[in-house]
Amino acid sequence: MSFGGFGGGSPMFGGGGGSRTAAAPGGGLPFAGIPPELQEGVDRLLAEEPEHPENEARFGYINTDLQGRRLSLSQLVFRHWRLGALAVALVCFVSVASQLGPALVSYAIDHGMLPGHHDLAVVAVCAGLFLLSILTGGLAQRAQVRVSGRLAARVMNDLRVRVFTQLQRLGLDYYTDEKAGVIMTRMTSDI
Repeated sequence: MSFGGFGGGSPMFGGGGGSRTAAAPGGGLPFAGIPPELQEGVDRLLAEEPEHPENEARFGYINTDLQGRRLSLSQLVFRHWRLGALAVALVCFVSVASQLGPALVSYAIDHGMLPGHHDLAVVAVCAGLFLLSILTGGLAQRAQVRVSGRLAARVMNDLRVRVFTQLQRLGLDYYTDEKAGVIMTRMTSDI
């Protein structure tokens, strides 16, 4: 039986396969290797690829004391307490820097623009300090965003590892009762 030009029958239905599958380097498999004309580009990409460290996640079927406790956000953040403390310090610094501008303007008006006596040195110093506070506040805000983002990424990674580890410990009865889409949603977008 021949199916539309496959010569000798479709390999999917146990047919002969003919000359088409014999010529394919992977025996008709979807991925049969890298084509020779693309190999040079793949080698360049692999040469530029950074070394990735060994994954720190360890799996065991038995819960340890740390993994058996109730999971909370404070536990996850406290694991990275240095980043959390730095983020809090940067938030405080940004708040002070943003409040410093109006205070400097008020001081320059009150002390540099006295009736009948204008002291431009006070106004110039306050203007310079105001610009400096804007610059340092902007740099601190940039650092705050980076540190907070790094902290959030690490907390989410820890949470995903904990959830995935718990999913690996569950028995087959859980997976027969629960839909695969619900599990995947919990693992990805719900976290």
